[in-house]
Amino acid sequence: MATEELTNDAIQEVQEAPEQVQKMIDDPSNIITEKLSGDQYDQKESSKTSTSLTSDESSMFSSEGVGLEDDLSQGEDVDDILENEDSDDEEEEEEEEDDMSIVSDTTQNLLSIAKDRVHQQQLDERLHEMVELNADLEKQLKQSKSEMQHAVANKCDMENRLFELEVKLTDCKRLNNDLQAKAANVTQVQAQHEAQLMNEISDLVSRYDELDAKFTKGIKERDDVISERDEQIKSLKDLVRNTVEESELSPMRSYFNIQEESEKTVSDAKAEEEMLLSNLGSLQTNDTEPVVHATLQAGADNVHEL
Repeated sequence: MATEELTNDAIQEVQEAPEQVQKMIDDPSNIITEKLSGDQYDQKESSKTSTSLTSDESSMFSSEGVGLEDDLSQGEDVDDILENEDSDDEEEEEEEEDDMSIVSDTTQNLLSIAKDRVHQQQLDERLHEMVELNADLEKQLKQSKSEMQHAVANKCDMENRLFELEVKLTDCKRLNNDLQAKAANVTQVQAQHEAQLMNEISDLVSRYDELDAKFTKGIKERDDVISERDEQIKSLKDLVRNTVEESELSPMRSYFNIQEESEKTVSDAKAEEEMLLSNLGSLQTNDTEPVVHATLQAGADNVHEL
C-alpha cells in the first residue's frame, strides 16, 4: 500500500509539472514567490526593507548635505558612513545574486521535472505497450497451449487409428495368404477334375464309337434278316398261289389260312422293326446289345415257326 501511495504521489507531481512550467513561462515572479520558503521570503522582504531604508537614508544624506558637513564638523566620521553604504550595496548585490540563483535553481528543478514528466510518459507508454504485449503473448500462449493440446489429442487419435489400421492390415495379409492358398488348392483340384473329365470324355467317346459300331452291325444283321424274311414270304406266296391252282376247295381254305398266317407274320416282323427303331436311343447304355440280340432272336423264332 505504501508503495502504491508513493507511486501515485510521484505520478501526481509529474502530472502537475507541465502546469508549473507553463506558469513559470507566463509569470516567473509568481512561480519564484510560490517556490520560495517562508524564511527566504521573509529574508527577501527584510532585504527589501533594509534596501528602502538605506535608500531613504541616502536621500536624507543627500538632501541634508549641509547638515552632514555640519555633523562631520561636529566630530562624526564620514568614512564610516561611506563604508556602511558600500556594505549595504554589497548586501543588495548578494541578495540579488541569491534571488537569481534561487530562480535558476527553481527553473532547473522545473525543467528537470518536465523532463522527468516526459520520460515518465515515455515509460508509461512503454509500460502500456509492454502490458498489451504481455496480454497478447498470454493470449498467444493460451492459444498455443490449446492448439498443442488439440494437436496432442489428434496425435493420440492418429496413433490409435494407425495401430488399428496396422492390425487390420495384418489381418488382411493373413486373410489374403489364406485365400491364395485356398485358390491354389482350388486350382489344383480343378485341374485334377478337368483331367478326370477329359479322361471320362475320352472313355465315353471310345465307348460311344464301340456301341455305334455294334449298333450299326446289329442294324445290318436285322436288315439281312428282314430281307431274308421277305424272300421267304415271297416264296411262300408263290407256293400258295401254285397250290391254290391245283387243289380243291378244302385246300383253298388251307391256302387262305396260310395266307393269313403269312400276313400275320409280316405284321409281326414290321412290329419288331418298329420296336428296333424305338430302341435305337437306348443303344448307348449297357443293355443295348442284349436288346438287339433279343429282337433278332425273336425274329428268327418267328421265321422258324413259319
